[in-house]
Formats: sequence, structure tokens, C-alpha cells
Amino acid sequence: MLSLTDDDGRVGLGEATPLPGFSPDTADEGQRALAELPGALASIDPPAEGAAPRATALAIQRALAPLSSRRSRAVSSTP
Repeated sequence: MLSLTDDDGRVGLGEATPLPGFSPDTADEGQRALAELPGALASIDPPAEGAAPRATALAIQRALAPLSSRRSRAVSSTP
């Protein structure tokens, strides 16, 4: 589970569990990719195609969705 929090305390959540048989990536790959996110980010954008395991990229996109109106604000991540 990925949690992003903006400066206003708003939280966006994204679930990153790959589905066996449907997703080419593994849970270990996703965990490593999420662990590489810095603890505090000036801003965050969805990863480029192929830059992160598919389930991880979707988790980041889902977590950013409720924060998108203020994406330029700093956010912190908790994988």
C-alpha cells in the first residue's frame, strides 16, 4: 500500500499488489520500486511507461488522483 500526503494533510492511497496470471511483475519488484521513492518529494508525477512495474505504476497513479489538483505541492510517501 502506498500512501501520499500533501502539505495540506490530504492523503492519496494506492494498492500495488500484482495479480498472478494477469500482471507480469512480482510483489518483490513492486516493493523494491516503492522503496526507491524518497520519503519527501517536492512533486511527483506518474512513472513513464516501463519505468516501474505495472502494478506499482498504477498504485502511484491511484494515490496521486485525489491530490492531482495540488500536485505541485510537496508530498511525502510511505510504501
